[in-house]
Amino acid sequence: MEKRTTLQYYVLDVFSNKSYKGNPLSVVFTDGDLDLEVYQNIAKEFGYSETSFVYYSPAQKALNVRSFTPIGFEIDGAGHNLLGAVCGALLKKLPIFDEQDETNRFVMMKNAPIPLTVSFDPVTQYPVVQMHQKPAVIKQEIPIK
Repeated sequence: MEKRTTLQYYVLDVFSNKSYKGNPLSVVFTDGDLDLEVYQNIAKEFGYSETSFVYYSPAQKALNVRSFTPIGFEIDGAGHNLLGAVCGALLKKLPIFDEQDETNRFVMMKNAPIPLTVSFDPVTQYPVVQMHQKPAVIKQEIPIK
C-alpha cells in the first residue's frame, strides 16, 4: 500500500492584496525534504507557474524553500515563488525569523541564503517581503513542455 502524507498549503496572490489579482502561487508546508517525484507531482497537480515547498530548518535557523514548475523543473532563482513562500510562512505564523538577527534576516533556497527585509502593511497587516539579490544570470532556458 502506498504511504500517504497530509500536507497543508495556501494559494496566494503574490504582488497584490486583492484576491484573483496577483501572480498565483501555491505554497506547500512540509516537515523537511520530500522525494523529487512528490515535489514534481504536487506542482503538476496545482498547475501554477510555480509551486513552492517550505519547511523550517532548526539547524540552519532558516526557512527552506524549493520551487517547481508544473513540468517538474526545479527553479533555481527567486522571485514571486520565494516572496510568496515567505508570506505564506508568516501568514501561518511560523517563527521563521525568531533565531535570526533582526538586521540580517534570510531564507534558504537551493542551499544559498537569500537576504530579506520584512514589514507588515499597517492597514491589512499582510506581510510585505523584499529580497536583496545579485543581478540575474541566465544559466539555461527552462523547457516549455
